[in-house]
Amino acid sequence: MVGAALAGQKRWTVGEAVKLTGSHGELDAEIVGIFDAGGDEDSQIFATLDAVQALTDREGKVASIEVSALTTPD
Repeated sequence: MVGAALAGQKRWTVGEAVKLTGSHGELDAEIVGIFDAGGDEDSQIFATLDAVQALTDREGKVASIEVSALTTPD
């Protein structure tokens, strides 16, 4: 998944193949979605934990992440 600001800047579209480069390698990935959340995340790439661990040479260092968010009623 790619934020709308970054996708627009790079002219990326859904289904496009991109190469992600990390400190310990490269990974071919496909853009599966573009989102517009209205914040900093619109300039970020979201990838699977496995992919990020491989790119940073940190396989097996994290098994899960727990997130807590404050929300407001609709």
